[in-house]
Amino acid sequence: IEIPEVNDADSNDVADDVDAQRADAEKAVEEAKAADQAAKDALAKAEEDGLITPAEKAELEALAKEAADKKAAAEEKVNALPEDQKGDLPTELDKLTGIEIPEVNDADANGVADDVDAQRADAEKAVEEAKAADQAAKDALAKAEEDGLITPAEKAELEKLQEEAQAKKDEATDKVNALPESQKGDLPTELDKLTGIEVPEVNDADSNGVADDVDAQRADAEKAVEEAKAADQAAKDALAKANEDGLITPAEKAELEALAKEAADKKATATDKVNALPEDQRGDLPSELAKLTGIEVPEVTNTNTGDTPTDQVDTGKQQEPKAPVNSPVMPKETSDNTTDVTMATGKVTETKPETQHKSQNNKVLPETGQESQQTTLFGSLFAGLGALLFFRRRKNEEEESK
Repeated sequence: IEIPEVNDADSNDVADDVDAQRADAEKAVEEAKAADQAAKDALAKAEEDGLITPAEKAELEALAKEAADKKAAAEEKVNALPEDQKGDLPTELDKLTGIEIPEVNDADANGVADDVDAQRADAEKAVEEAKAADQAAKDALAKAEEDGLITPAEKAELEKLQEEAQAKKDEATDKVNALPESQKGDLPTELDKLTGIEVPEVNDADSNGVADDVDAQRADAEKAVEEAKAADQAAKDALAKANEDGLITPAEKAELEALAKEAADKKATATDKVNALPEDQRGDLPSELAKLTGIEVPEVTNTNTGDTPTDQVDTGKQQEPKAPVNSPVMPKETSDNTTDVTMATGKVTETKPETQHKSQNNKVLPETGQESQQTTLFGSLFAGLGALLFFRRRKNEEEESK
């Protein structure tokens, strides 16, 4: 006989080449299991922080491919085994599920998820916009207050800017509050600095470049000047009227003094109000006031209001009638109420006397001295006429004697 070679060296009833094939398959399965586990371990580690960087993804992809390749190689070797030699190898290979590679969520590998990065960037942008709006409102307020005046248009603009600044601050605050605490940084502090503005009240309603209170002050001063002018003119008109007859009665003087005082008082009041105005608001008001010269109140010239100057009237007492003096040129009253004018010739010229009614009236006149003055005037008149007749008569006699 030809003695065959040993092909079951271990006497396990399995040919040595099948034993070797099975051992190779088992080794391939173990390598596949190790590769699968390595991929799963790497995935678990990469997902610990919830972030997947591009590098981590690339590593996981390599490990997943290696695990898949080793599983495929092991499957081929297991499948090549006789059925009675496969054992649990197919089951073990079925357990090798590999990994599902996640998408990158930390593209910049900064340790922050890309969506959180985007959220923070959006919050930062909102904060910057809020800061810009706040500054714009403050700049507009500073500009509006440069001249110390706020017009309705300026107030409306400031209200709009303040509203916009507040809206942007509110929006930024919401976005910052939505960030993870670790991502807020200094954003809350920056928002706290945005105090906005307090919109001032309008003080130049007519937008004329002058504060409303100064406008009112000027209007009050102008009114006072007009009143002073009217009072000054009233005094001057009253003086002109009082002077029309050349006489000034006590009542007229009193009225003129009252008008002069009123004019002076109103001018003084107006002067105070004009002087209180800012220099650039006085205009022509000082010049107008300077023209108000008032009046000089004249002295009384007619105390009895009878149209006779007081220098011809004795208002103190009734003039005492003087005793008649007989002279060639003075009239002489007789008991029968006839008046004789005795001339140098010794002749008597009769004149019509004042009526008895006039004499009676004289007796009942108040003691103003007016009738006695009139008597004196009439006496002077008759004396003059008598003298004239006397001298004419004498001249005629001299001519005849020649």
